[in-house]
Amino acid sequence: MGLGLLAGYRGLYRQTQISQALNSLGASSEMGAWEFIIAFVVITLILYFFLAIVKGNAFFEFVFYLAMAWGIFLVLAQFIPILLASYITATLIILNAVYYRVWLHNIILIFGIAGISINFGVRISIIGTLIIFLFLVIYDYIAVYKTKHMIRMFHRLKDRGIVLSLVVPQRIKNLSHKMENIIPGKDFLMIGTGDLAFPTIFAVAILKSDIPGAVIVAVSALIGIIFTQYIFTRQKERRPMPGLPPIILFTVLGYLIYLTVGF
Repeated sequence: MGLGLLAGYRGLYRQTQISQALNSLGASSEMGAWEFIIAFVVITLILYFFLAIVKGNAFFEFVFYLAMAWGIFLVLAQFIPILLASYITATLIILNAVYYRVWLHNIILIFGIAGISINFGVRISIIGTLIIFLFLVIYDYIAVYKTKHMIRMFHRLKDRGIVLSLVVPQRIKNLSHKMENIIPGKDFLMIGTGDLAFPTIFAVAILKSDIPGAVIVAVSALIGIIFTQYIFTRQKERRPMPGLPPIILFTVLGYLIYLTVGF
């Protein structure tokens, strides 16, 4: 979230070369809440369908690395020349494909999700993000506890070598653990990409008009993430749980506190 805010600040207030290029391509045009929700549902259905009919790993690895490369490039290009950002992005992606370790996976995911979050955060309004939050709270609960399709999608993607979660080892030495050998819930905690991305999108949306408000929301969301992980680890039997409801609750509470107190 900190990386997303810092890169977002550079893009919004410093108008870096990549920000100007994206503006000229229309990549920063406004996106409505319903546009995002419809796109989210359609992409989820397409992914679920492809997981059922496409065999092998190549297609899913290509889509994953393409998305991460775009996000990494967006972040790096706010601070360094575009050509150098391209080289570093390509190096990270290739290295991760060859040397698939927990620490490298986390770096790829942190930079990738930060960049993707910036791209959406600058395009969606604060009210639009709150509408999306309401949808996501309901969706996350249903997808984990009712239909359980999110759990099935996670495992099917993991079987194809794609882990859409930040991997937090309970021991520092396990940062060098091979990704293909990790067992979720045993020595490793998982923080879903959505648990990181959506609070960052909201913080960047606020950043467009107010910097202190964005920081307060990010800190509040971080407290929500820590609280969610605490609840997960306190379970007698560790089972998947929807992380977005408590995280979004803390994120919105942070925004309400900011509106009430003011800075």
